[in-house]
Amino acid sequence: MGTLHLTKRLIDQAQYEGIDGAAYVLWDDIVQGLGLRIYPTGKKSFMLKYRIAGRQRNLVLGQYGKHLTLEQARDTAVGKLSGVIQGEDPLEIKQVKYHAPTVKDFALEYLANHAKARKKSWRNDESQINRLILPAWGIRKLESISTADVIQLHRKIGRENGKYQANRTIATVSKMFEIAVRWGYLEKGSVNPAQGIEKFKEEKRHRAIEEDEFPRLAKAIEAEESPYVRAAIWLLLFIGCRKTELLTAKWEQVDFEKRTITFPETKSGKAYTAPLSGPAIDLLQNLWRGISNPYIFPGRRKGQHLVNLMKPWQKILKNAGLPKEIRLHDLRHTFGTMLSNAGVSLTLVGAAMNHSQPSVTARYAMPSENPVRVAMEEQAARLVAAAKGEKAEVIIFEEAKKA
Repeated sequence: MGTLHLTKRLIDQAQYEGIDGAAYVLWDDIVQGLGLRIYPTGKKSFMLKYRIAGRQRNLVLGQYGKHLTLEQARDTAVGKLSGVIQGEDPLEIKQVKYHAPTVKDFALEYLANHAKARKKSWRNDESQINRLILPAWGIRKLESISTADVIQLHRKIGRENGKYQANRTIATVSKMFEIAVRWGYLEKGSVNPAQGIEKFKEEKRHRAIEEDEFPRLAKAIEAEESPYVRAAIWLLLFIGCRKTELLTAKWEQVDFEKRTITFPETKSGKAYTAPLSGPAIDLLQNLWRGISNPYIFPGRRKGQHLVNLMKPWQKILKNAGLPKEIRLHDLRHTFGTMLSNAGVSLTLVGAAMNHSQPSVTARYAMPSENPVRVAMEEQAARLVAAAKGEKAEVIIFEEAKKA
């Protein structure tokens, strides 16, 4: 069939006239190689026929009406033919893009070969990716993410999860795209869409639970259905450790005879042994210990640990009538604040929270009855009393004050 002067009216009225399903194409007389293919079903799509390196190629440009108008098809075809003149094969480019990794594809590579291999805080990256990044972009091609997309996601997280979380998530996005270029998933020189994004202004804060808030918080914690969530939140208050250190702890790290728990990997990079107070021991002894799961706080997946406390924590805050901005990490601040307010020396507070230099921490590591243990027992007594709206009667505290 020869060429025709394609018009919208002609295209709208055109019908399939092929034989036995054979290709039926109306060729345009304005742009060489541009054709309208009509299928037996009635669907109509624009296509471009061209030759490159001695080979004839057929490229589908898009469906008529749904993707392209006639004028758009002509403009697109002219652009593709300009590339052909310069030695570019638009069909090959399309196939490469089709097989290009999605954000989810690359995120899995990033977690396995960068975050887990190089970062102690890789679980933060994993949480950000699974909760915030993939729901927004998971099925999209990595190369399709623009600066506008990043800005939009940043604002959304800021509204729903807070400014701190938004800034940290965008920092992870920026690192992912930096790695993507380095590993060849994106072309060298590709613009990192997360670079230069204006971050939310953060105000550093240490929000401790107030004395009059404790009874409500304790009641809300006890109303939580999961015994593991209840125990984890109380232990964050009793021990003052970091959330990740606690959730990844295994039963083998607990020594019930010495009444201690050892964290082999901490933020400081050093192993740390924390004394366990009486209430902390009671919590652990009352937890069901799974045979096939080594973790103290088992997760939903077989053999894995509890990953996130965010949802139950937000529910607890709501039930307690406390601001949703209070973070789980603020329980650690509460632990330190209560110790300090009770008159414990800063050196001992640092040792109890694993903030001090190794030499300071080592000073309290060996004895079974030492100032750190004394402080931890008294801290537990204060927490239990505060949960009841009472004052703790501390009678062995002078030794800790002198430390």
